[in-house]
Amino acid sequence: MVCQAGALPESVFKALPMPRCIPPCTESQLLPGSVMLYVGMPATRAGTTSTLVALASTMVPPSSIRWKRNISPVNDPLGKLAQIRAVYYDWDDEHGGGHDIGFIGEEVGKVLPEIVAYEPDSEYVTGMDYGRMTPLLVEAVNALRAEKNTELAERDRRIEELTARIEQLESLINRQHMGIAEETSR
Repeated sequence: MVCQAGALPESVFKALPMPRCIPPCTESQLLPGSVMLYVGMPATRAGTTSTLVALASTMVPPSSIRWKRNISPVNDPLGKLAQIRAVYYDWDDEHGGGHDIGFIGEEVGKVLPEIVAYEPDSEYVTGMDYGRMTPLLVEAVNALRAEKNTELAERDRRIEELTARIEQLESLINRQHMGIAEETSR
C-alpha cells in the first residue's frame, strides 16, 4: 500500500486543525485499507503533548458484498473473546503517561491478527484497530442471545409440562373428592 494524501478524502485533511502530513510508511505497518498519520496534537491528559500515530481508514469504510470474497462466519466468538483480556494500565512517559484501559495488542494479535499492525520483522504490535473488534462483539452477543433463547425455550417447555401435570393432578384430586362426597351423601 502506498501512503499518500489521496488515500483519504481531501475533506478529512482540510478538517485537521494542524498541517497535514503523511510520512513514508511500509505496508507491514498498516492494516488493510488504512493509512498512517502522524499528527502533533495535545494529548488527552492535561498539560501534556504528544505525537499521535493514528491508523485511519476512510470516514466510511467500504463494506459492500460486491468487493468481498471467501465470506465465512466468525466461529466461536465467545471462545475468542474469552482469550482476550481487557486491562487497566499506565502508559510510559514517552507515550503520554497516565492511566488507561484497553487491550494488549500482542495478546489480541494471537486471536484476531487481522486487527493489529506489527513492527517490521518483530513480534511487537505498533497498534490495533479497536473498531474492528465490533464484528466479534456482535457475533458474541448473537451467540449469547441464541444460548438464552435456547434456555428460554427449554424453560417454557418445562413450564408447559409441569402445568399439564398440575392440571392432571388437580383433575384426579377433584374426581377423588367428588367420589368421597358422593359416598358420604349416601
